[in-house]
Amino acid sequence: MGHVTRNGHTALTAASGSGHLEIVDALLGAGANVDHEGQDRDTALTAASGSGHLGTVNALLGAGANVDHEGQDRDTALTVASRSGHLLGAGANVDHVTRYGHTSLIRAAEYGRLLTVNALLGAGASRSGRLGADDLSSSS
Repeated sequence: MGHVTRNGHTALTAASGSGHLEIVDALLGAGANVDHEGQDRDTALTAASGSGHLGTVNALLGAGANVDHEGQDRDTALTVASRSGHLLGAGANVDHVTRYGHTSLIRAAEYGRLLTVNALLGAGASRSGRLGADDLSSSS
């Protein structure tokens, strides 16, 4: 269970990113480290949330995954999920700012994810960010 790929990912990260919930459950049951970081500082939760595997996300959160873990560019599971059009709950910081000044709201808007934008606004996400272009508050 301790083997990692050249980029530092584990079997749990691979299964999570592919949405193989039964394998994720088996690995977690066998004691896999839910918050193991690859060289890119991504975790199994980041992989699952970016791919939209909500069942896997819930299993990882249930196993105690750190919902606000910051990856290489300070991305969290929520900023990755927002970019992909998926929303992650569990108390994640909706106003977390990545290394490049992006928030989940900015990512969702950039990728045209209207439902995610509305959900983030409903969760209290700030309407402005460091991206600099039009302040989203002017469009509401």
